[in-house]
Amino acid sequence: MSDETEDGEVRDILGTVLRVPLASRGDWPTLERTVLDTGPVRGVVHVVGWGELTGTCPEAAAGISHLRDAVLRAWDSAVFTLNDSAEVLDVTIALHDVSSARGLQRLLKQELGFPDMYGHNWDAFWDAITGLVQLPGTLRFTGWAHLVRTLPDDAESLRESLERYVAESSPRPPLHLVFED
Repeated sequence: MSDETEDGEVRDILGTVLRVPLASRGDWPTLERTVLDTGPVRGVVHVVGWGELTGTCPEAAAGISHLRDAVLRAWDSAVFTLNDSAEVLDVTIALHDVSSARGLQRLLKQELGFPDMYGHNWDAFWDAITGLVQLPGTLRFTGWAHLVRTLPDDAESLRESLERYVAESSPRPPLHLVFED
């Protein structure tokens, strides 16, 4: 695979995460302009594997670096990190507004970076966390009591899946779970 192909793939992945139309992902300046013109970045962007990316695809690393700097200059509330490992990340998922099983699955997909092919069910969730994405070092849920009251079966499935992941995680990096009301 050429550096140009890798660079395009990185732009496409980042463009998907930032919800940038496919037509605006052709080069780094266009992607950056589109992100800045669209308005504040919603959510948190974590680029994991930064050290490897800088070595294997320096064009993509430079593009991401410029985009990150522009986003952080434009919006005080933006979070856009560059890390070598997800183990250092503490991701918080707010459950206060979840009112349906479909809404919960969409939120999990968005916050954990699941691919577009994600099936929005508990079997697909398990497949995603065990083979499609790297989970952060700490996964914190706020509004847990709301989820338990609103969707008790889904709250139980979520907790059971994550606790099973932790129990079976060796030799994966450890995952610390926090469930807050």
